[in-house]
Amino acid sequence: MPNDLRCPYCFDRLDGIAGFYEYGGGGRPKKIEPNVRRLARTAISRRRRTAEDGMLYSLEVLDGTALSGCSDELMKLSFVGSMVTGEEHVDEMVTELEGITRIGGGYSRGLGHVKVEVTDRKSVNEALKHSELEILTRLKAFNKRIDDVSAYYSRLFESPRENSHYFAITLRSNVSLHTVEDGVRRPTTLLRVDDLKKELSEAGSSMNVDAPVPELELLLAYASHELESGWSTAHGLPKEVCLSTKMGSVYVFGFKGDIENLARLLSSLEVRGVGENRAQGFGEITVCDPFHHTHVLEVK
Repeated sequence: MPNDLRCPYCFDRLDGIAGFYEYGGGGRPKKIEPNVRRLARTAISRRRRTAEDGMLYSLEVLDGTALSGCSDELMKLSFVGSMVTGEEHVDEMVTELEGITRIGGGYSRGLGHVKVEVTDRKSVNEALKHSELEILTRLKAFNKRIDDVSAYYSRLFESPRENSHYFAITLRSNVSLHTVEDGVRRPTTLLRVDDLKKELSEAGSSMNVDAPVPELELLLAYASHELESGWSTAHGLPKEVCLSTKMGSVYVFGFKGDIENLARLLSSLEVRGVGENRAQGFGEITVCDPFHHTHVLEVK
């Protein structure tokens, strides 16, 4: 199939768009972003108890609302995340999470008040079973779409398929990837075949999934990077600056083998995550995200 990254309507070059989306009216994705505003403040002189001369400043804050992609109305801003932990630590983690009442800075200025709710709890086995069935469905839908497009382009020129099946890995959060070349460990933005096979093997072992890792081939990679840092509250120091692969990056692989065995391995990988620093929120992925095969032009 031709790798023609152009708009099917205006035939201009396609570029990536950063941000988040939800499915709006008509079942099509629509960009959604929180509302940001600035608060003007002035420092107070400790001696005179009045405004300090030349100390006017402003704070950029989230105002707690966002524009809904479904109804074009303002809605209460919320952030959704997930966590994987051992069965013996679940109750402790739920208590800790629900005990969080403030995030960010500006506590003394009345900023950062939040409410944390744990809405869904599953055991690891339940999460794996649910993920396996869902990933198998996504894998079949993804490959059916590739079959349809392949059939369309085969009428124009010969396009033999070298692999039995295909799957895509989309990064749902930033990922910290490293590779070893000539004995030197380096950061990278490319999810290499050897690294993915190692990740699949480790995820399968940690989740007690007994399935062989098939031969894989990296076909496409659309990835971008950014520098990550932050502040360590525990140490009171800035975190080390490191290179990470940005969320939204996509890797497409081909493989030959049993699609059901691969679905079991990929389900363990989706629950566990990839790369390093997963305990800090890195490494979340989605296998065969429906976005890649649901909202496309129909070929005839």
